Amino acid sequence: MMAARSAPRWLPAKCQGRDAQWPALLHRAGADQPWPRLRGRQMLPPIDQGHLQARAPGHVVSLDGGMIAIVIPSFPLPNGFTAAAADLMLRLAPGYPDVQPDMWWFAPAVRRTDGQPIAATESREVYLWPHLAALVAPPQPWPVAVRNRFARELPGAGPEGTRGRREGPRRMTTTLVLPGTLADEIATAAHNPLECAGVLLARRVDVGGEDRLLGRSLHWVPQAAYKEQSPHHMMIRSEGYVGALGAAEADGAIPIWFHTHPGEGGVPLPSKHDRQVDRDIADLFQLRSGSGVYATLIASPRGERFAFSGELTPEGGPTTLIDRVWIVGERWRLIQNFARQASAPDVIFDRNVRAFGSDIQAVLGDLRVAIVGSGGTGSAVAEQLVRLGVRHLLLIDNDTLSESNVTRVYGSTPDDISKAKVEVLRSHLTRIAPNLVGSTIQGMTTFKSIAKALRAVDLVFGCTDDNAGRLVLSRLSTFLLTPVIDVGILLSSDRNGALIGIDGRITTLTPGAGCLVCRNRVDMARAAAEMRTPEERKKLADEGYAPALRQVEPAVVAFTTAVAAAAVNELLDRLIGYGPAERPTETLLRLHEREISTNRAVPRDGHYCHPGTGKWGAGDEEPFLGQLWGAE
Repeated sequence: MMAARSAPRWLPAKCQGRDAQWPALLHRAGADQPWPRLRGRQMLPPIDQGHLQARAPGHVVSLDGGMIAIVIPSFPLPNGFTAAAADLMLRLAPGYPDVQPDMWWFAPAVRRTDGQPIAATESREVYLWPHLAALVAPPQPWPVAVRNRFARELPGAGPEGTRGRREGPRRMTTTLVLPGTLADEIATAAHNPLECAGVLLARRVDVGGEDRLLGRSLHWVPQAAYKEQSPHHMMIRSEGYVGALGAAEADGAIPIWFHTHPGEGGVPLPSKHDRQVDRDIADLFQLRSGSGVYATLIASPRGERFAFSGELTPEGGPTTLIDRVWIVGERWRLIQNFARQASAPDVIFDRNVRAFGSDIQAVLGDLRVAIVGSGGTGSAVAEQLVRLGVRHLLLIDNDTLSESNVTRVYGSTPDDISKAKVEVLRSHLTRIAPNLVGSTIQGMTTFKSIAKALRAVDLVFGCTDDNAGRLVLSRLSTFLLTPVIDVGILLSSDRNGALIGIDGRITTLTPGAGCLVCRNRVDMARAAAEMRTPEERKKLADEGYAPALRQVEPAVVAFTTAVAAAAVNELLDRLIGYGPAERPTETLLRLHEREISTNRAVPRDGHYCHPGTGKWGAGDEEPFLGQLWGAE
């Protein structure tokens, strides 16, 4: 294919997808793999790239209005058409691979030799191609300790891309996020009566100067590599950990040197001998892993869990604490660095503390929570969270307050009509809690820059009613290890307008649980339509290729509040643990029948949320969240 064409006339033909008799050029199974780059941009999954290279070696990939365009020159056509071959163009919309391609174009125009029309191909469209460049493969990745500890000496001890407003002071923090499986391994090791060690691999996500370390895998020192091992002493040959440094480099991860200080009364703080080990191996970890960072983690047993301390040292930079460990499994736990002194809860939370204790109250105060959607459900969630003690809140919503919103949006009054919902809600919440660290973004998470703001939070409540937004939120628990509590409500009426159904849904997304796509909780056709511009949506709807978007849905404050309370209950149960040990990942409310049911769903094989795809904790790997993004 030539590098550029002057205004070719592309004849659109409706892609029949699975029903088409054309060669399958985009192999969809297993598309959730690292994507190659095109001039600095991540484009097609390797499995698609390989399939195209094999079936259409002259293909060209480019960006066209925020979509990926694939041009295949001289695509062979079956008998019965006016040409034996034509140049074929496919476009992949934002949301791919979840949103499947549904259109193709030919140049020159293709007709049937018998003169019969081809359905949905009667219009012509002109595309002015800027510059077409060939795919460029990504660079390939480059394919400790002796310590003797006696008495332990105790040493003294905002988001990129947001569009909106931040209030209150902000402390720089480093958070290590662990899936439940990795946290269980660390807890088991901490309860071992003998000291043990390993290398924890974590992807680093820098959000406005704050660090989040997303746990990927834990490489234990083999038993054969211990020269000596006791409750207070261990000596390890270098082969016990050097292999893990190569694994860190291959994964683009930071290697964290992890070891234990055993005993229920053990103190997880570095001793003089630990410090000597750090000096001995820091350069090796920084250089051999290619990360330029040396990090440490020390754990001691505490009940069924563990206490920890940790540090992060970039090459040539200052050492900072790993402030928090956020564990996302069946239970959610937020553990503070052992060196950090806890403060007593404010007296206003006395009733809360009597119910679930001061530790949980402290966790609520330190959680970073985002709420996507500030309408009837989102505002009810927000108010309950703030009254419970949450003090770090990010509000995202694209809309302004309408007259009918006043009947459901908490804190709103008729004087707020036409104001941004997020600002109305933030002002209300700040009156409840003047010390609230509240940020707002007036926009949609279907834009990459806004979705990236969610990298800085521990938990997301999805209170949006659009399918495209849910596609984005559904990926957070996998790629960022960020739990999502997705909330939906549907009111149904009969043909006479009488209310007959009040259905609520609370779906909890964590690593290991099926995503919204696996659960069929997203209308993919509507999601694809919502990703398009208003002009594109209207044109495709008129032609019958895209569903018309839903009109204003019925909503009642009593019902939105009830579903919001159930969502907040899910958070409290995950933190406190008053529910069943094997927690359901979805709660269905049928308020009209006074019924509640629950269920669990696992990931589909090969889907991005499945642990076998290697996407847990992928972090900032491009394309962000493993999907295509539209132009902003």
